[in-house]
Amino acid sequence: MAKAILLDNERIVVTKGNKLVAGTMAELEQVITEPTDVGVVPTELLRLVATSEDGLHRQVSERLPQGSVYCWEKVDTAVYQVFVMPEAMLQGLRTCKRVRAVVPYAILAREGQKAALPAGTFSQIVTGGLITRAGRAFLGPDSTEGPTVGTSATSTTTTAAAKKNEVMVVDSLLDRFAIVAIQGTEIKAVRALFPEDDLQREVAITLQGLNMPNCPIYTSARKVADLLSSGGRDANAVRLPPDVPAIGLHGFRKVPAVQFYLANELARERRRQVRRRELRSVTMMGVLLVVAVGLAGLATARRMVAEHELAALRQQQLQTSDQHSALFRERYASLLTRRSFDLPQAWVELEFMMPPQLAVQHVSATPEGMVAILARRETPIDQRDPPITLKEIRAAVARSGSWRGATVSMIIETQDFLYKLEKMREPASP
Repeated sequence: MAKAILLDNERIVVTKGNKLVAGTMAELEQVITEPTDVGVVPTELLRLVATSEDGLHRQVSERLPQGSVYCWEKVDTAVYQVFVMPEAMLQGLRTCKRVRAVVPYAILAREGQKAALPAGTFSQIVTGGLITRAGRAFLGPDSTEGPTVGTSATSTTTTAAAKKNEVMVVDSLLDRFAIVAIQGTEIKAVRALFPEDDLQREVAITLQGLNMPNCPIYTSARKVADLLSSGGRDANAVRLPPDVPAIGLHGFRKVPAVQFYLANELARERRRQVRRRELRSVTMMGVLLVVAVGLAGLATARRMVAEHELAALRQQQLQTSDQHSALFRERYASLLTRRSFDLPQAWVELEFMMPPQLAVQHVSATPEGMVAILARRETPIDQRDPPITLKEIRAAVARSGSWRGATVSMIIETQDFLYKLEKMREPASP
């Protein structure tokens, strides 16, 4: 990807590998042979205060010369800097289909100076303020801040300028120079000098007019740094990649968002931005919808699992309740039985009180009463006792304390005669 710098209405400088080639606007098709981004030097600067971009556009429309195009950048709260260039110049660049982005050169110089590496000695690096915050913390405050004992007035003023983030960039572009004065992120001045201009004089006039007389100067040309240093300036040389011959071109590492557009290009760009915002909104809504559906599905799945677990717990609770009820009924019935009847005593009384012809076969107790089954003893026929009647059994029951009041009935089975004694429990007194 080639890069170019437009110095004035006619002069343009294009990179060919690691070299610069000069050309004119009339030779644009021959000079630019591949897709190229262009940095424009001849731009006017406006510093406007506006609370919104609509207010900014209204102010620019009132102050903008006829036949001009502009782009803007926000540098502070409600503070904008506006770059203005002739529309005819931009149309001339657009005649070449290989011209892509058209950017203010001052923005490129600012970004390129931030990314450039120091090429001088360590003292020059420290004086120029190219140490990071972490480096200052490592080296200590005395290495980068404030004058020390024996420090010259030049170093003091240089440190003060560094604290204001004031810097000037000087690019050597074949037989021309481009100078940019920067304070923080705001561009204070941008100029392209002619071959006959005295570099030292123009730099001094520019800095004096901006009240930045002692700000550091950075350039990629060692000869320029030596020339300005001989005049008492704080000039520093920086090191650039081999394929980048100027600091401003180093700012093209990433094409800035601040670009110049013609009216139809601006409308197309705004439509593209609107579509991009709509696409972003639709994408965000789609993502939110997918997330919502996923959360709803997850909630539904968790609800179904919870309902299944709840049903299992309820079934387990019912089984436990039934088991507890059965145990309660069994234990309560046994408790009532023990309270109402004395089974061992009742069994013994039957054994002793009943006629000898009968034997106790079974005694059981329920919450409602007590039941005993009597059967005739198994004895040889010649030794059997005489038959027994129900009256005799009832008389024996009447003499028994545990069975008094019991009903006596006879159960006739196939071969045996059984007698059933049943005594109901007395109802509890109210």
